[in-house]
Amino acid sequence: MSLGVDLITGAKTCSFNCIYCQLGRTANLISRPEDLRGYVRAKDVIEDLKSYLEKMDLGCVDVVTFSGNGEPTLNPELGLILIEAKRFLGRGIPFVLLTNSSMLKRNDVRRAVSKFDIVCVKLDAGDEKTFRLINRPAKDVSDLETIVDSIKKLKKELSGKLMVQSMFLSTTLGFANCRGFAFERLLERILSLDPDVIQVDTPFRPGGEEFVRHLSIKELKEIGERFYEYFPRDKVWIFGVHERGGYVRWKKGIDLGPIVIDLLRRRPCRIEDMVNVLGVGYEEISRMVRELLAKGVIERMGRGYYRIK
Repeated sequence: MSLGVDLITGAKTCSFNCIYCQLGRTANLISRPEDLRGYVRAKDVIEDLKSYLEKMDLGCVDVVTFSGNGEPTLNPELGLILIEAKRFLGRGIPFVLLTNSSMLKRNDVRRAVSKFDIVCVKLDAGDEKTFRLINRPAKDVSDLETIVDSIKKLKKELSGKLMVQSMFLSTTLGFANCRGFAFERLLERILSLDPDVIQVDTPFRPGGEEFVRHLSIKELKEIGERFYEYFPRDKVWIFGVHERGGYVRWKKGIDLGPIVIDLLRRRPCRIEDMVNVLGVGYEEISRMVRELLAKGVIERMGRGYYRIK
């Protein structure tokens, strides 16, 4: 089970405005940490961790994942937060960072990022045109070539593992990264990075632009077969196929209502998603969802998803 640490809170703040993002469009599109206002501080993260661990058993935590409502490397205290979190939780738990890689050209950011045990970098395009169509970067964000080069620099400086996550999709506007030239260039870019793990993903969750179309599991498996030509099967994780980790063990008497609200504040979820993430029975989650709907706290979206109202 992954314990999440949000380094960006409030309105979505990111250096990308990806067409598929489950968090919706970027409210604050910025290109450097200096432009971030009201960011999460190290002391706030530790207080939140203390509060959370009063409710759950730390023994069920497999990893601690740094992400947020946007791009976590925009937080100027990234390195300090990692140091303080490791000191608080102990060094036996791996720390993971999810990043879109746009800030890795900066030496200060790479220094902080290199201290993580696992860094999962986003790479959805292998050519500049597709990169700008899918990720829609902020005005002063580097071009794709620079971003890829900065990932290579990070790999040399990183003592832990490098993972690449690619979101494969098609659109009703005539462009896609799952076939043709765009796919072949993306495959080449990923091969050049020689990652420890490749995550083959697709945007199943709502929140992105209406013209985005996710792929089927069959299509994802076909993409996986291409990666199997170059990587061992255990290095290629395919959405819907790769096994998930363990489950949360909650302490007795804990009210999970606020936990459900916090989860839905981060991203839209179906009842089965909440069951899987929280490790609670389907009937219990269904009851909480009905109560939150009746109170007007959440609302139902299409395809069985719920979100904060």
